[in-house]
Amino acid sequence: MDWFLQNHSLISVLYFIVIAIVAHLLTPSEYDWKRNSISELGAQQYENKWVMQIGLGGFGLILTIGGIFRLLGLGPTWFVEVPVLVYAGSLILTGIFCTKPFVQSEDYSKREDKLHSVFANLTGISFSAAVAVQSMVSEEFIGFALNILVLAATLLLVFSFGRSESKRGIFQRVTFIVGFLWLIFLY
Repeated sequence: MDWFLQNHSLISVLYFIVIAIVAHLLTPSEYDWKRNSISELGAQQYENKWVMQIGLGGFGLILTIGGIFRLLGLGPTWFVEVPVLVYAGSLILTGIFCTKPFVQSEDYSKREDKLHSVFANLTGISFSAAVAVQSMVSEEFIGFALNILVLAATLLLVFSFGRSESKRGIFQRVTFIVGFLWLIFLY
């Protein structure tokens, strides 16, 4: 169990990367990784959406299990783990509720798309909160500085994601990479 607790972030990231690669290999020609988001790999009406759904769900579940065990052992600094648990839970819910199709269609659940959007936004907010909290409890300046750098990069990338329709997929993937690095090395 100790090994899992020490490595659950790495395990969750590697799991997600493997699933994301498989999901990308199954995409139709209409999907453009530079333009389309990772969430769109799990879009409504897409026959292989289940791959990304288990990717997001498994990623969140592994982080949740590790986070709960970390939370139980933290004592007075338990609050550090809460934003990560919200992040992990919102990842799971982002996988359950699918975004609208990435091909033009009016035949999809707008409610499900809205729920996906709410949980995707919560994922970003809770990740940012987790990084901010981690920066506040860092005992060394380098930890504080690296967390602030990750937070600034995340916010800049999210802002860029919303501003560039043709490169949304690139900005989101770089945001995920920044998040992965933070989970592995700073969390």
